[in-house]
Amino acid sequence: MIGFWLGLSKVVGTAVTRIAGKTAFLCIKHAPELLMGGRIILTVGGTVSACKAAVSAQEVLNKYEADEKKIREAAAKIREKQDLYTKLQKEDPKKLEECKQLTDENGYPMVIAPNEYTPRDYKLEMLKLKATFAKDMGKKFALSIGMFSLALVFDILGYRTVSNRIASLAMTCSGLQQIVKAQQAKIEQLTGINQPNNAVPVEATVTDENGNETPAHAETIELEDLTAPVELFFGEGNPNWSRDRTYNLRWLEGVQTDLNNLLATRTFVTLNDVGYALDKDRFVPRRSWYGWGWANTGMTYDEIKAGMSYRIRLGIDDPINEGKTEFILRPNIDGFIYADIPEDEGLHEADQLKGFFSNLNGKFDLHKLMRR
Repeated sequence: MIGFWLGLSKVVGTAVTRIAGKTAFLCIKHAPELLMGGRIILTVGGTVSACKAAVSAQEVLNKYEADEKKIREAAAKIREKQDLYTKLQKEDPKKLEECKQLTDENGYPMVIAPNEYTPRDYKLEMLKLKATFAKDMGKKFALSIGMFSLALVFDILGYRTVSNRIASLAMTCSGLQQIVKAQQAKIEQLTGINQPNNAVPVEATVTDENGNETPAHAETIELEDLTAPVELFFGEGNPNWSRDRTYNLRWLEGVQTDLNNLLATRTFVTLNDVGYALDKDRFVPRRSWYGWGWANTGMTYDEIKAGMSYRIRLGIDDPINEGKTEFILRPNIDGFIYADIPEDEGLHEADQLKGFFSNLNGKFDLHKLMRR
């Protein structure tokens, strides 16, 4: 029998806990709606209660006005007796002593000394009457005041709940956007996908078994159009960014110096080198950017930086960046780099010595070039 009751208590306890948990979850889930409904009910109830209290409050107001009138009339009679006391004290002291022994029709003294009832006593009586009136009115409207106050609390809680949920939703959306961007960057890095703007046709031939060459179908290699200015953004998302504009300016100038050092010691600098210099941990290289940038035509570092004029300039001093802590960088790109392309690719010797794009003559495999 004891085991039965113990088992029953466990079952009932589990059911009660489960129901309580579901109820709490539903209350939290629908908290804004419940708070809004509670606020409406309390507002309506408070309004009805206030209307009912206003009817009975008229009786309290009438009683206060009647008591106030009595106090004022009594105070006026006391002042008359005090004036008579002062007058007899000056003109006929003997009669004053006789009047002290007399009373009026209500049994009160015929004369009253000024120090027996002062203006301060009158003010205290009026304050007591007003305090009693406020207390009685508070009792009449206590229920409606309480309901209105609770409705205001519900309103504030509902507003905070909705605001917190909106903020949480915004943070969630922002986190999802970052995840999507990271996945897109990873896919682009793995597949080498870029956004093409113009196409360069490449002629190709197919050799048959007899050694005869026949034209193959035209293949299109898509390259990014860099005739428009390239813009790189340096702002809050960059780990090297600071709220201090002076710090950002000095840091970008240091990056520019490092890139010019690299140009002086190496034959070329690509746009991907610029991206790595700005954010080496999170920058995703673009395949087309391996062929665009600056080429060193045998100049030394001092020649590159002659007259404090950098060969590589990131566009830090662009008017668009004036007075801002975030910078839009527009580098002065030389053009298409092919300094390391072998002679058998079909390029003119003068173009090879120049080190960057001016005129393409002959044919070469863009697929091979872009893999370099």
